[in-house]
Amino acid sequence: MPEKLSHLHPEAAFVPTSPESRELQKKTEIQMVLDPKSGTIVKIGDPRDVRQWIDAEKERRPSLLFDRYEGGVALPAFTDTHNHLAYGTMEVIDAGNVSEGKTKDQIMRMLREQTGSGDLALPKVILGHNTQSVPNAEISLEDLDRVDTKRPYCMIDSSFHGARLNTPMIDLLSKKVHEEKGLGKRTTGHIDAKKGLATEGHAILAIQIAESHYGVERIAEGMETTLDSWISQGITNIHDMYSYSYGDVVALLMARKSWQKERGTEFPVRQVFLAPEIMKEFYSNLDTLQKQGLFDRAQDLPLVGLKLLADGSFGSHTALMKKPYEKSDNVGVEYHTLQEINQAIGDARTMGLNKIAMHAIGDKAVARAIETAKSWRNLAKEAKLDPGKFRIEHCELSQGLSPEIASVGAWVSSQPNFLTDVVYQDRLDGRVTQLCPHAEMLQEGVQMMFGSDGMPPSALFGIWAATHHPNPKERISFEQALSAYSLMAADYEHEAGHGMRGKLIEGAPADIVVINKETFGTLLAHGGTKEEFATLASDSKKLTAKVEDLEHGIARIYRQGQLVS
Repeated sequence: MPEKLSHLHPEAAFVPTSPESRELQKKTEIQMVLDPKSGTIVKIGDPRDVRQWIDAEKERRPSLLFDRYEGGVALPAFTDTHNHLAYGTMEVIDAGNVSEGKTKDQIMRMLREQTGSGDLALPKVILGHNTQSVPNAEISLEDLDRVDTKRPYCMIDSSFHGARLNTPMIDLLSKKVHEEKGLGKRTTGHIDAKKGLATEGHAILAIQIAESHYGVERIAEGMETTLDSWISQGITNIHDMYSYSYGDVVALLMARKSWQKERGTEFPVRQVFLAPEIMKEFYSNLDTLQKQGLFDRAQDLPLVGLKLLADGSFGSHTALMKKPYEKSDNVGVEYHTLQEINQAIGDARTMGLNKIAMHAIGDKAVARAIETAKSWRNLAKEAKLDPGKFRIEHCELSQGLSPEIASVGAWVSSQPNFLTDVVYQDRLDGRVTQLCPHAEMLQEGVQMMFGSDGMPPSALFGIWAATHHPNPKERISFEQALSAYSLMAADYEHEAGHGMRGKLIEGAPADIVVINKETFGTLLAHGGTKEEFATLASDSKKLTAKVEDLEHGIARIYRQGQLVS
């Protein structure tokens, strides 16, 4: 088969101001050639220069073919620095969804329908409870038990940090927690058995129980399907931020092996972060994984990091706050205690891991993350590890803390799509104007990346949200948002060929998204109001329509030089 290269002639492209720069600039007179064999950009420059190069290559290799595409705006493809490949298991376990439920009656009807479907012998996981539309206080344990008194089920809120349980699920989880404790494992958070209310750790345990009824091979297949879906959205690389179980880690490694064997391209997951207990189980099984051909300790260990939780979410009233939630004395939940944090980062040092991530949404949690970053810097230096790879996930209510974050050299993986949290004015009041201070972070020199947390998994929506921040003072430029969703991730990873991925320069991986002019104009246009974001948060159909409208503007996607969409 003749060799074929792709010749792109976009109306504009975003390239770095210099090969080493993190800043992007728009160029209109530019063309590029992509090589799917090497997976790189082999030529980029002004039209005349590229044309001469093509003519010379044709003369040198007469059988060479060129797939020419003209038009659109060429962007570096996106790296989602905070997503969860384990979401791919939700379809495998036949998880339900009540996100369309706007009233208690609607939620109850959906629960009855969904707990009555599928294999009734298996526990049921149901997603999407919008606690803003139907607060937890409106649903009692008696309500949940009236839905089903035999089949255990768990209804997880849209933040994934809280859940409702019927009595059979409470009993099942309590038994499982006791078993885990006997094995020296601790389940974070708690269950309120009188209200049928649980925090994140028990929601994850419910998912683990559901997953245990399916083979790890099936979970791996679900993960590959999820990756294909994300790639079709222009997300060509991912940082995986949480596995629900050690089995999920094995499934991920199996998916990687299959991907590389069957497709011949690099696996899209660039980083994997594990909870403390899973990290220890993973580390104790490294020799076994190596014998199975799933993991090479010398080569792959830099891909692995530790994930800690300082708090929960606004949706479940578990984000850790300096000031109580409105009309309450509740200041949220401290997920990992200081003792657990210190133990975990000490273990990470012993294992030789140099990437530490801490989930922190509330302002008190962000302050805890900053202190942890300081502790990690000291430990890392003592162990001769890189101290500059500590990252704060979400960092949502952090206005005024950016100078401290910058001073400790911590990275931030922010989710601009979380600006829909303005809907929580009932519990945050004026603090909703302080959410996601992107402009402040950049002004103070914070190294900021973007991710989606899968809510929704759309980089284009994230870029739109960042350029349309409801607080005009915190809006950032398209170029800044694009950089946060592309080349900043490569800088964090500090990979071989550091500084290349995420940049449209010769020799860089040919991961490119071409969007049409209309979508580009939408991303550039500033605006955005608190009311608009609140509407998107409370109406899942409107949010879906917004995302689909943006992604309809994707004309082409190239991953490692191969046209994938």
